[in-house]
Amino acid sequence: MALDPSISIIRGLQASVALDGLTVSVSPGMCYVPGTGRVLSDGTASVALSSPTPNTFYHLYAYDMGGGMMGLEASTTAPAAPYLGTARCKTGDITRRYLISGRTNASGVLRPGKHTRPSEMGNRVMLDAATAAGSVPITLLSGLVATTPQTVDLSAVLPVTANRAIVQVLNPTNFTLYTSRSDVGAPSATNFQYAAVPGSAPVLDITLDANRQFTVLLNASLPLIGPILGLLTGSASITLVGYDFDR
Repeated sequence: MALDPSISIIRGLQASVALDGLTVSVSPGMCYVPGTGRVLSDGTASVALSSPTPNTFYHLYAYDMGGGMMGLEASTTAPAAPYLGTARCKTGDITRRYLISGRTNASGVLRPGKHTRPSEMGNRVMLDAATAAGSVPITLLSGLVATTPQTVDLSAVLPVTANRAIVQVLNPTNFTLYTSRSDVGAPSATNFQYAAVPGSAPVLDITLDANRQFTVLLNASLPLIGPILGLLTGSASITLVGYDFDR
């Protein structure tokens, strides 16, 4: 018998981090908590991290604090595998419904960003470019001149629920930079998701593999615009500006 899809429902609940980098709140909304039932947020629920560990993922969970009203818990315990669709609970505790993740920086505060698209699937977080709590954008790859495939691993900066990375590519080289993921083979001039041509600086939504990785290649083949000889120099770099995740 098919499961009732309403047991995965989530509406609203856009997360935000206060200027102190420690207090997290969610907007009005509701979600289903498997160990409890539906719980509601009137927009006043919040939780503060107490002496958080630097460079650590913290995961936000909703729970019933009484009368169907939502409380929030921030925990370093990662969410379990989805129980239906993309809906997850805290590992080992079905009374806690997963909402979003954040990672503290070297100063022990949450890296600033904006939860711009709150939903069940395809949530989007855009990282702030410069704040007092910042240290963003995050450099994923720099000084790239090698013309062999390079794997970019985001598992240390993106939560397990992330599925796409929003990156800024700077390509001042004479080569086209191609992106791919391990699931579909190494990138090349005939096998790629995106191509950043010489002298370009695109922002790309790159699909990640199950390990939160993607692969890039600088390649002299330029099927899109033809050869460019000696006009550009330097090395390519990639920085992280945001990501998509499911909940």
